[in-house]
Amino acid sequence: MKTKSYIKILGVSLLLLTTYSCDEYLDVNSPSNISEVEVYNDVDYTYSALIGIYNQLAGDNGYGNRISSIFGMAADDFKTSGDYSCNDRRGISMYESCATNPELDKPFRQLYTGIERANLLIFNIPNSTVYKTGSDSDKALMDRYYGEALTLRAQYYYELIRNFGDVPFQDKPSSQYEHIFLPKTDRDEVYEVLLSDLEKAAKVIPWRAESGDPTTRITKGFVKGLRARIALARAGYSLRRNPVEMKKGTNDKLYYQIARDETFDIIQNRGSHNLNPNYEDVFRAMHEGRMDNTNEMIFQVGAFGGNARTDSKLGYYNGLRHNNASKWNGGGGVSALPTYFYEFDKYDQRRDVTINVFEINADDLTQVVRIDALTDGKFRKSWTKVTGPSQNLGINWPILRFADVLLMFAEAEN
Repeated sequence: MKTKSYIKILGVSLLLLTTYSCDEYLDVNSPSNISEVEVYNDVDYTYSALIGIYNQLAGDNGYGNRISSIFGMAADDFKTSGDYSCNDRRGISMYESCATNPELDKPFRQLYTGIERANLLIFNIPNSTVYKTGSDSDKALMDRYYGEALTLRAQYYYELIRNFGDVPFQDKPSSQYEHIFLPKTDRDEVYEVLLSDLEKAAKVIPWRAESGDPTTRITKGFVKGLRARIALARAGYSLRRNPVEMKKGTNDKLYYQIARDETFDIIQNRGSHNLNPNYEDVFRAMHEGRMDNTNEMIFQVGAFGGNARTDSKLGYYNGLRHNNASKWNGGGGVSALPTYFYEFDKYDQRRDVTINVFEINADDLTQVVRIDALTDGKFRKSWTKVTGPSQNLGINWPILRFADVLLMFAEAEN
């Protein structure tokens, strides 16, 4: 009996020891997972979170294809090639897309993903320990990251409003809302928040000449240029929701003045950005991963990685047409209207960069095309080092140029 009792006691003891050991073991934090608080208490982790916001600019559903090459195809200069279908890119180009069109839904979702990621950083940085008690250098970095997140969120909302009109406005992470089924917000209210955000961002983000950062990082010139662009949108006409009519923004002179002041400030800082006398160089540079000779390109979306999430199909989907039997193979998905070609003076160097009057044939030679087969010319696979059937060419998309700044200044001044 004593032996049996001893065995029972030993068994219970071992069971308790095993249970305690398992609990203690399972309570260990995984080194591959960190909490939201930990992310924003570390400068390097916060920078990684910031890159995650930038990441939503690129790819097939961002400025790598749909927003850049499809959403804008409905004007008097270019159109999507091919026959009409309401469920693909041609439906958008011809003002007859179906509600089920995936070309609309996917970019819409990606823009809001970018907004959610920006909201996380904007919400957490002011509450982080490193921001409150860190070194001056760390605090300056966190200030800049905060300003970049504000700017990227503004760009995402501007793109949403430009394409969809009034949309739900969310300026905090989804976890901070009781529910996320938010109603549409009047665009003027959204613009007011964005203009205020960009004014803050401009105080903590340096000019390009002061930053020494890569070509696709936000600098003060873009912050001010985007603020001017949004101010002009706030001042000008747009199709309103209720009532459905074209209507100008209220107090328009105030917003034209904002646009004028911001663009004038950029013009005064030509050490950071200036007009490039070589028009072709502005666009070739985007194919070659460098800045153009005068840094006319103020902000561009970086494309890399050879995949649908982070790269672009610029130059393959659109741009110069290369015969499938040529060594390049691709392009030609966007057609230039013949009337647009004749709007250029024959001595205007921009014409033959903007519009292709030729294509690359099966022998890799240029061949003049008919007037109804012109294509857009700023994106060309043969300007890259990529050959063969590859669709991802690493060509960046331009968001803002110094030329845009000059035009906005002229509009606001007038």
